[in-house]
Amino acid sequence: MPDLIHSLYKQDIGFLRIIASFWGLELIASDTNAAADELAAAMLDPQVILEMVDSLPTEAHIALTTLIAAGGRIPWAAFTRQHGELRDAGHGRRDREQYFLHPVSATELLYYRGLLARDFFETPAGVQEFAHLPSDLL
Repeated sequence: MPDLIHSLYKQDIGFLRIIASFWGLELIASDTNAAADELAAAMLDPQVILEMVDSLPTEAHIALTTLIAAGGRIPWAAFTRQHGELRDAGHGRRDREQYFLHPVSATELLYYRGLLARDFFETPAGVQEFAHLPSDLL
């Protein structure tokens, strides 16, 4: 599974700033990769991780625990069926609608805090989409 930095490198600067705001951080870097490096370094502090996990509402904590119990990855369809959908939106709509301020599910809440990533992995049945926890957060 990809680690946190590789999960963050796939995101735009706006998304990184959203994650940073939930972790109580203000990113200094304006370059996306530098901002991802800065954010990952801050997020991987064990004390900061514990504080974030402790602050999660019950539904999000249950979803995170389910993901951890499954070894850090669950097929996306199964995860969202159990823990709610993630509203798909481009950068502009995401920022305009501010979904991250009013999550409709545990999935959305974890996603906008950088605790949940979405990727495709090779399986015996072919390529499949998964919800996963970055390996170094696991």
